[in-house]
Amino acid sequence: FFMSCIGMGAILGGLSLAVKTRAKNYIRMINLFSTIYGCAIFFVAISKSVYLSSIFLFLAGIGTSRQAVGINTVIQSLVSEAFRGRVISVYSMSFMGLAPFGNLVWGYVTKSYGINTTLILCSVWVICSNIYFYMNMSKVKKSAFVKETSTVYDIL
Repeated sequence: FFMSCIGMGAILGGLSLAVKTRAKNYIRMINLFSTIYGCAIFFVAISKSVYLSSIFLFLAGIGTSRQAVGINTVIQSLVSEAFRGRVISVYSMSFMGLAPFGNLVWGYVTKSYGINTTLILCSVWVICSNIYFYMNMSKVKKSAFVKETSTVYDIL
């Protein structure tokens, strides 16, 4: 049941992006939906209600899908066409290839401290990573503006 709530949220997040006519402000979008994802995971951890947890997982699905699409779009817009395929393949490999190691770590934390503590730690990790990302993207944004046309700057 909970997995389908995440899936429904991800589908809704993807469909809401599909109807967008213009790509703009992806950095803000990534920041917003990363925060939504982190907060939703936190509220799942402290929730005692199945119904509230399903709503928060639905929001987590929206947040994670919009975040992933935003990051992918930013990477593709910053890389020149000659290297785009290589960079996306390295990004995809690191994104998918490192997940099992993270699962091992979080599995150990869950076994040692419980699922609620693990979800709280995961939410804190997501929010702290989001803050780090947002603080450092201003440097990338400035260099992309100097390097490329204003189209890239509009996307960011």
